[in-house]
Amino acid sequence: MAWGKPVDIDPTQMPGPYRYELQRADASGNFVTIATFTDLNDTTYNDNGLNTTAVQYRYRVQFWNDTPAMYFQPDFRKLPIAFILLSVPEMRKII
Repeated sequence: MAWGKPVDIDPTQMPGPYRYELQRADASGNFVTIATFTDLNDTTYNDNGLNTTAVQYRYRVQFWNDTPAMYFQPDFRKLPIAFILLSVPEMRKII
Protein backbone atom coordinates (compact mmCIF):
# COMPACT_ATOMS: atom_id res chain seq x y z
CA MET A 1 0.00 0.00 0.00
CA ALA A 2 1.06 3.59 -0.44
CA TRP A 3 -0.04 7.00 0.78
CA GLY A 4 0.78 10.60 -0.03
CA LYS A 5 3.03 12.55 2.27
CA PRO A 6 1.68 15.68 3.96
CA VAL A 7 1.96 18.95 2.07
CA ASP A 8 2.00 22.53 3.29
CA ILE A 9 3.67 21.76 6.61
CA ASP A 10 4.57 25.02 8.31
CA PRO A 11 7.98 24.37 9.95
CA THR A 12 7.35 27.29 12.32
CA GLN A 13 4.28 25.65 13.80
CA MET A 14 5.43 22.05 13.26
CA PRO A 15 9.24 21.92 13.21
CA GLY A 16 9.41 18.13 13.59
CA PRO A 17 10.67 15.52 13.90
CA TYR A 18 7.66 13.77 12.39
CA ARG A 19 6.43 10.22 12.23
CA TYR A 20 3.74 8.12 10.61
CA GLU A 21 2.03 5.26 12.37
CA LEU A 22 0.42 2.75 10.03
CA GLN A 23 -2.45 0.99 11.76
CA ARG A 24 -4.58 -2.01 10.83
CA ALA A 25 -7.93 -3.21 12.17
CA ASP A 26 -9.69 -6.50 11.61
CA ALA A 27 -13.39 -7.25 12.13
CA SER A 28 -13.09 -6.26 15.79
CA GLY A 29 -12.57 -2.64 14.68
CA ASN A 30 -9.64 -2.12 17.04
CA PHE A 31 -6.68 -0.48 15.30
CA VAL A 32 -3.16 -1.59 16.22
CA THR A 33 0.08 -0.02 15.02
CA ILE A 34 1.87 -2.35 12.60
CA ALA A 35 4.66 -0.01 11.45
CA THR A 36 6.22 3.34 12.36
CA PHE A 37 8.10 5.58 9.91
CA THR A 38 10.22 8.64 10.71
CA ASP A 39 11.12 9.55 7.11
CA LEU A 40 8.34 11.60 5.47
CA ASN A 41 9.39 10.20 2.08
CA ASP A 42 8.79 6.62 3.25
CA THR A 43 5.18 6.20 2.14
CA THR A 44 4.88 2.53 1.20
CA TYR A 45 4.38 -0.70 3.12
CA ASN A 46 3.86 -4.35 2.18
CA ASP A 47 1.50 -6.12 4.58
CA ASN A 48 2.11 -9.77 3.76
CA GLY A 49 0.80 -13.03 5.17
CA LEU A 50 -2.80 -11.96 5.79
CA ASN A 51 -5.82 -14.14 5.11
CA THR A 52 -7.80 -11.58 3.14
CA THR A 53 -10.28 -14.22 2.01
CA ALA A 54 -11.58 -14.82 5.52
CA VAL A 55 -10.87 -11.45 7.18
CA GLN A 56 -11.55 -7.92 6.00
CA TYR A 57 -8.90 -5.40 7.09
CA ARG A 58 -9.02 -1.62 7.40
CA TYR A 59 -6.02 0.69 7.50
CA ARG A 60 -5.28 4.22 8.59
CA VAL A 61 -2.21 6.42 8.83
CA GLN A 62 -1.61 8.58 11.88
CA PHE A 63 0.74 11.53 11.32
CA TRP A 64 2.48 13.02 14.37
CA ASN A 65 4.62 16.04 15.12
CA ASP A 66 7.15 14.88 17.75
CA THR A 67 8.70 18.23 18.62
CA PRO A 68 9.56 18.21 22.35
CA ALA A 69 6.92 20.18 24.26
CA MET A 70 4.85 20.44 21.02
CA TYR A 71 3.79 16.80 20.59
CA PHE A 72 0.50 16.65 18.69
CA GLN A 73 -1.38 15.10 15.80
CA PRO A 74 -2.12 17.61 13.03
CA ASP A 75 -5.61 17.96 11.55
CA PHE A 76 -6.04 15.02 9.14
CA ARG A 77 -8.54 16.87 6.98
CA LYS A 78 -5.62 18.92 5.63
CA LEU A 79 -3.35 15.94 4.87
CA PRO A 80 -3.72 14.08 1.55
CA ILE A 81 -3.64 10.43 2.56
CA ALA A 82 -4.88 7.70 0.24
CA PHE A 83 -4.14 4.01 0.01
CA ILE A 84 -3.15 2.14 -3.10
CA LEU A 85 -3.54 -1.61 -2.75
CA LEU A 86 -1.35 -3.61 -5.08
CA SER A 87 -2.08 -7.15 -6.26
CA VAL A 88 0.41 -9.65 -7.59
CA PRO A 89 -0.93 -11.93 -10.35
CA GLU A 90 -0.06 -15.62 -10.38
CA MET A 91 -1.37 -18.37 -12.56
CA ARG A 92 -5.11 -18.76 -11.82
CA LYS A 93 -5.04 -16.55 -8.73
CA ILE A 94 -4.26 -13.09 -7.44
CA ILE A 95 -2.25 -12.72 -4.24
